Parts: sequence; C-alpha cells; structure tokens
Amino acid sequence: RTLPHAQVLHAIGYHVLTIDVRGHGANGPEAMPLSVGEFAADARAGVAWMLTRPEVSRVALLGHSMGAAGSLVASAGNPDVAAVIAVSTPADPARLTRQTFRLANLPIPGLIAWPLAWLTTMVYLRPRGHTIASVSATIAVRDITSPVLLAHGSDDGAVPVTDLDRLATARRAARPLAVTEAVVVEGGRHSWLYEFPEYRAAIGRFL
Repeated sequence: RTLPHAQVLHAIGYHVLTIDVRGHGANGPEAMPLSVGEFAADARAGVAWMLTRPEVSRVALLGHSMGAAGSLVASAGNPDVAAVIAVSTPADPARLTRQTFRLANLPIPGLIAWPLAWLTTMVYLRPRGHTIASVSATIAVRDITSPVLLAHGSDDGAVPVTDLDRLATARRAARPLAVTEAVVVEGGRHSWLYEFPEYRAAIGRFL
C-alpha cells in the first residue's frame, strides 16, 4: 500500500520506509498495552534497518500523533537519526490521558482529573516497564541534537495545538542553538495535514 506521506516524500525525491507498528496493520494483536515506548522501539528498529541499505546515507523520522511522540523518543540521544518531523504530537502521556477524559465528556472536576490522569497513565505504562518520563515527548525533545520540525493543525480536536507550543518551548530552552521549526497549519485538524500545500512545502524545505 502507498500512504499519502510516502507519496509526498517520494515526489520530493526520498526513499521511504513505512512500517506497521506492533499491534497495528498486518501485525497480530498485542497482549499488553501499547504506548509511545513501543512506537519508539519500532522506529529505532526501522532506522537501524534503513542504515543497512546501500542506497541510504542518512535517515530522518516522520511520525504522526503517537507515532510522532515515538519518533521524538526514538531520536533522543540517537546519532543515527539525522532529522525528525513530529506531526500532531501529544506533549506528555498524562496530559494526553487528561485529554481523553475531556473527549469522553467525563464529568471529572479538574482537581481530581489531573491526579487521576497521572495515576491512570502510570498503571497503563507499568506492564511494559515504562515510566511517564521515559515516554514523554517533552522530555525527549530536549535531548535531540538533530533538527526537529514540529507541525500541528490549528483545529486539532484530539491533541490541542498548545502541545506544539509546549514542545517547542521545551526544546528551545534546552537547545537554543539547535534547529527547531514549528509550523501551525491553519484550519488543519488532527489528521490529513498532507492535504495542505503549506504543510507539504514545509516538510520539503525542512528535509
């Protein structure tokens, strides 16, 4: 199958590897919960495999949503990743859990919702040995030395666009000399940003 992002990147002139993360697509179901940690591990494996190819000189990661957070975590402290494009990225796993409460219209007061989101996230991550810090995109983005492009739709109803600001601020504070680009696509929602010419142009220029 050909994915839209792959079509865009092929048109620019890049080789593209698309992967089904474990538990997705053609892969069988997983017995334990999936989190950003698994997206990151599979992204690292993809990078390592790409670098064995004779036609590949450098590898960049592009991920969307949970895949974007996984791409950032996979790139932290990883010299094999030459650049990262993170699209519609949840900045923090507990913050994402809190957002799911809102999307489900759960009538949980704020004073209770935040500690409950933190506890729920801890319980969810525990079976695979992850911590909130180990799968936090905000923490990971501070430890990436390669260029990073953060892209988000202004009308994202799943992951608020303020998460982009949180990520960009954290990275610029930690690495003021590193390349950090942030693009907000006006009118863009959580998915299908590749339909916007300005988004396609931004990732083309960045790479």
